[in-house]
Amino acid sequence: MQARKRLLVGSTTLVAGVLAAALVLSLAPSSRVTSQAPGRVTGVEALTSSFPATVWWSPVHSDGRAPVLEYVVREGDRPVCRVRATRGAGGSCALPSLVAGVTYRFTVVAQNRFGTSRPSREVSARLLPTPVAAPASSPMESYAQTSAQGYGGVVAFGSRVDLSDLEWTAGGDGKRIARSCLGARCVALASTQFQYPIYSEDDGRTWRVAGHWFAGDWADGAAFATSISMLSPSVWLAPNGISSDGFYLTMDAGRRWQVVTVDGWATSNRFRHGDVLVSMRGTSHGHAVLATYATSTGATWRLVSIHVEKIFSALASTTL
Repeated sequence: MQARKRLLVGSTTLVAGVLAAALVLSLAPSSRVTSQAPGRVTGVEALTSSFPATVWWSPVHSDGRAPVLEYVVREGDRPVCRVRATRGAGGSCALPSLVAGVTYRFTVVAQNRFGTSRPSREVSARLLPTPVAAPASSPMESYAQTSAQGYGGVVAFGSRVDLSDLEWTAGGDGKRIARSCLGARCVALASTQFQYPIYSEDDGRTWRVAGHWFAGDWADGAAFATSISMLSPSVWLAPNGISSDGFYLTMDAGRRWQVVTVDGWATSNRFRHGDVLVSMRGTSHGHAVLATYATSTGATWRLVSIHVEKIFSALASTTL
């Protein structure tokens, strides 16, 4: 009888203990994360006093939510930079392709496995002028200035060229000219003692004068072009490959030419949607910078984009 009573008391004590433990667990805060997106990003600032422009922000604390996996910088609704989150740390994002003089407005959002936070407060960024100067264009001398005796003789635009009289052609021997063509329309370089462009409309069977003298043996003559390219039927470009500090450009099939000088090294020239685009390398604050300028007239240039090719490893890089 006593043994049965002790067993009953022991069982009652065990049940009471289990119930008490269950009650404590039910009252204790849950250690599981809630199925919520992160809180709003705070401390967002934009630094535009130096190049590249940079957006900074403070860390988002979990507050019982799943950890932040990524921060996204947005211009309007468009993401322009993504940065992997580091626990307990904020973030920053370099924005190297902002155009100088244009005001941009950015927000930052945080993302975890459950969703995206509300956008941060909006910050503005306005980049200072680019460290790579725009190309400088100046009209080439007119025929009245360059066609007098002593300046290569009288050569009229569109006049027929006798290839047998040529002393030198870029990459050619006077018989097979190094040319650039679009369909049957071609452009090339020709020379006696004075270099000038020539064009053909019958796939090179006949050639005509396509513009002013590029260079000659007078004391202050311009540098020789080393090649010429037909970017479109009316847009031709002849780089000065000797010093790589400029080129000759026409946008009306040779009737008017511009002498263009560049600041730094011109890495590429191309034609797109009515514009000639020139990309040039320079440096700023220890960064290698690639700036692209465009012209639709040949006379004036506008900045299209800036791209930082090498930046501090702590910063993220993007192209707008």
